[in-house]
Amino acid sequence: METKPWSETGRLVGAQVAKLQAGYTRSPRDEWSQRTLAQLRRADAAAPGADAALWQVTFDGLPESVRGVGDAPSIGEAAAHATLVMYAIHQQSKGEPMHRQGVGLGQAVRDLARARSADATPDPGVLSRFHALVRAQTRSARLSCLRALVGLMRAESIPLDYGRLASDLWLLETKKSDVVRLRWGRQLHLHKPTTEPTEATAVPEGENP
Repeated sequence: METKPWSETGRLVGAQVAKLQAGYTRSPRDEWSQRTLAQLRRADAAAPGADAALWQVTFDGLPESVRGVGDAPSIGEAAAHATLVMYAIHQQSKGEPMHRQGVGLGQAVRDLARARSADATPDPGVLSRFHALVRAQTRSARLSCLRALVGLMRAESIPLDYGRLASDLWLLETKKSDVVRLRWGRQLHLHKPTTEPTEATAVPEGENP
């Protein structure tokens, strides 16, 4: 069966994040991982290719079907770069891994809303930010909302599957965007085990909508 480009992007980004995470969370920290994550944190999530120091980590391994051919970045390049930037923000100064396979964005937001609530009611501020992300119509608006949520997840040590996130960001810019929104809504309101297959490790949920 032919591998879908968004699935391949998720797999490659997941592997790159896992490599960075392994180096950053070990003791002593790996110099390359520490330096690369610092560079990613300073990067504009909406501007893939703008920083030559990040070309290797962003573009290395991307297949021809994902790479852009014109002046603008491809959807896959944009999704890969933005995801790596978000992970770098999430992992900053954290000794425990913030990338965890199987934790979709909706589930992570659910866990975050519960962690920031004083009672059994999910935190309305978290849900409001998530709804703003879901409604966002442009890449820049979407990434701004996502960055705010990732910052809160970092504060509460809530992990996220970054391979899956890369696939989701790709699909949000296609006709399959409603598939992603539906999946996020289900993750937010329905319990799912964190060991479920992920786009980075198995057949993606969005591959056959």
